[in-house]
Formats: sequence, structure tokens, C-alpha cells
Amino acid sequence: MSCIYLALGAVLLSATAVFAGDKVSLSNDLTQQCKFMVDGNAFNLCPLLKRKSLWIVDSEQDTPPSITTTRYTLSFNGPIEKDTTLPDDMQCPEGTWFCMTSTSRFPKHESEPPRVTQTIPIAGELSPEHCTHIIKSGEYYPGLNVTAEMTSPWGSEELRFNGGYYVDKPMGTSLLFQCDPSADEANIRSAFAYRGYHNIIWTSKHACARATPPKDSEDEQDLVTPTIGNRSARKIWMIVLSSTCAVAIIAYMLYSPPRSVRRRFQSYVKKHPSLLKFRVGEGVLIRWASEDLELENGEEDLMVNGANASYGDDEEQIPLKPSPRKGHLTGYGTA
Repeated sequence: MSCIYLALGAVLLSATAVFAGDKVSLSNDLTQQCKFMVDGNAFNLCPLLKRKSLWIVDSEQDTPPSITTTRYTLSFNGPIEKDTTLPDDMQCPEGTWFCMTSTSRFPKHESEPPRVTQTIPIAGELSPEHCTHIIKSGEYYPGLNVTAEMTSPWGSEELRFNGGYYVDKPMGTSLLFQCDPSADEANIRSAFAYRGYHNIIWTSKHACARATPPKDSEDEQDLVTPTIGNRSARKIWMIVLSSTCAVAIIAYMLYSPPRSVRRRFQSYVKKHPSLLKFRVGEGVLIRWASEDLELENGEEDLMVNGANASYGDDEEQIPLKPSPRKGHLTGYGTA
């Protein structure tokens, strides 16, 4: 039975691996590596990432008596430059690639300037001196560590950026690029934070995957293919082979089980007479008995006609069916 469980486990693991998708490591400077392949799909984000050095996403929310503005500043070719007009505590530290800033203003006090309430480096290559505590605790790993993967079942690609922190908690950014062939310009639809990750949904026609890589040209860079190769075909074959193996093992166990399993089954049926209507057919029982006689050389079975009964050539086979007048299972001998 353990073979069956192993085969079924292999099938489940293979199916899980297919839907998990591959994760590809990318260069930190995405303006130099904006073409890549994930799970056999070719993506070209160069028209977006090379368009300008900084992307700024603003959103407002009523927080009476103030209005809170959340700004995401995204840099794809290096750390955000410091603003010399602002003090250090009102901007993200050096090494920040993605920064979230929250400011509050009071509509009834127009003369009062907006107040900076939060500055969070949500991704970057920060100095360890800023996050020594969480590095020692093992909760934080410095570095941008950009990765790309497919986000099934939506069929969009997700870029993840790491290395951020806030109040001794690691932070990261997830850019979810969604395909919209009708969107000529990039449209950042929403940005929200969840469990330390700031999620930004970015809709564009440039986020649509191509089934085959584009031809190389002098002014275009080569697509970056994951080093792990195309696993999709291998995973499908793994599932097919595992499924075939599992079906073959189960069929063998049902048609010709080992003697130990067979005897346990017979013993269980004897202890539960109510299962008689689901009992194995007499033809199968006769075959099992003949197989046991062949395997056990020299061993004698105690048949219903007696231990020392002798039979001629015209041996009579007694049907292995209980009498309808009996309410319990009759033993016909030992195998």
C-alpha cells in the first residue's frame, strides 16, 4: 500500500509544481534587462522602464480633519537621489530604490504647509547600519534581489523588489503588470500595502506576453532566459508518467494482491459478515487458492472434504458460496 501512497504523492507534487511557475532572477537595473522570459512567455517592458528615470504614483484619502496623500516614487536604474532641500528624516535613506511618503494637509488651514507623516523605504540596497536589529534576528536580508514570475491564474507577470524595512520590519514591493492591448499609455490603477509588501497594479499593452521571442536586432538586447530552462514540458511528462505508474500499481494491487494483503482482507470479511454482499467473486477466490497452492510447496490446505481427502481425475469443485440459510460466514479452509 505504501507504493500506492508514494505514487499518488508524486502525482500531487508534480501537479503543484506545474501551477507554481518558475521564478527568474533579474538584474537590479531593469533599464538594462527589461526583456526576459518566464515559463516560455517573452516580455518586453523596455518601453515602460526606459521611458523616464522616475515613476511617481499619488493617491489621496480623506482622513478628517486632514487629507492624506500617499506618494510612491519608483526608480528602475539606481537609487533615488536625495533632495537637498529636505532634512534627512523627511525622505528615505540613501540606497532606496522605491520610496513611499505620506503627507497630511489641512484644508481649513491653507496657510499651514503639508506635514510629512511617514517615509518608508519599501525596496532598495540599504546600508546594514540602518537595520542591524532585524538582520541579526534573521528576518531581513539586504539587497534588492529582483525576481520575475507568472501569477497564475491571471496570466500576468509579477516583479518583486526587496530590501526595504520600516520600524524593524522587512518591506518589499510587488509590481503586478497586467496585459491590456487597448492601453497605449501605462496606467497604474492602484497601490496598497499588505503584510509588508506594497502592491502596485500596472496595466499596459507592453505587459502582454508573446508566445515566441522577437528576432534579435542591432538596437535590441537579447531576451534573458531563465537558467532553469523550460520546465513546462518536463512537468507535464512527469505527471503523465506518475499517473500511469499510480494506475498500474493500483490495478495490480486489486487484481493480484500479495498473500499478506489477501489474508488480511479475508480475515476482515470473516469478522464482518454484513459485507458478504460485497464479497469477492468465487472465480477470484478459486484463482487465489490455486495460486497459494503453487506458491506454498509442500503445504497442505484443510479443505471442506477433510485434511486427507483424495480426489480423482474428475475432481469436484465445491462452490465457494455460503448457504442462503446461514447468517454468518462459513470457513472453507485456510490458505
